[in-house]
Amino acid sequence: MPDLIRDYHLYSRVMTVDTWFRRKVREGKAFEASRRFTGIADGDKVDVLFENPGGSGVDVTFFVVEVNGGAELWPDVLRNVSKDAAGSPMDVMNPNMGSDRQPKCKVESNGTYSGGTKVHETVSFGGQKQFAVGSLAEIGGSAIIPQGNNVLARIWNMSGSSVNLSVRVVWVEE
Repeated sequence: MPDLIRDYHLYSRVMTVDTWFRRKVREGKAFEASRRFTGIADGDKVDVLFENPGGSGVDVTFFVVEVNGGAELWPDVLRNVSKDAAGSPMDVMNPNMGSDRQPKCKVESNGTYSGGTKVHETVSFGGQKQFAVGSLAEIGGSAIIPQGNNVLARIWNMSGSSVNLSVRVVWVEE
């Protein structure tokens, strides 16, 4: 564990501990993509597909999908769906602005997808009228996504009205 200790100040007795994820950011191996979706009708859905293509040469060792909206949303996660029609590519950025490492994985939204296995479902609570406070749903964390696999986040609007929401995907490629 000594590699986690970043700094130690003898006189103040303060130790700075580096997290695993922060080290991956520093190494240039972390990536993220996000998109805002507006005017999603009640009962409609937003799909965000994350793909680790075959032959990418990397495994994804950390994966989180963050869903934020001011309404009741039902996020589902499906593994290994079939892509019937490609969606709109999402811009991917490396949070280490000093790294020139480019992502091998791809993220897109609102293509046409079928099949897959549902592995997670949850509810992101919101409110109505002046009490709309919304909430954040985080899906994932400790996942390994090998080459040739994909994960679909399907977010249903169950609020009773049109909503805006955002989706952020964070991952590490090793």
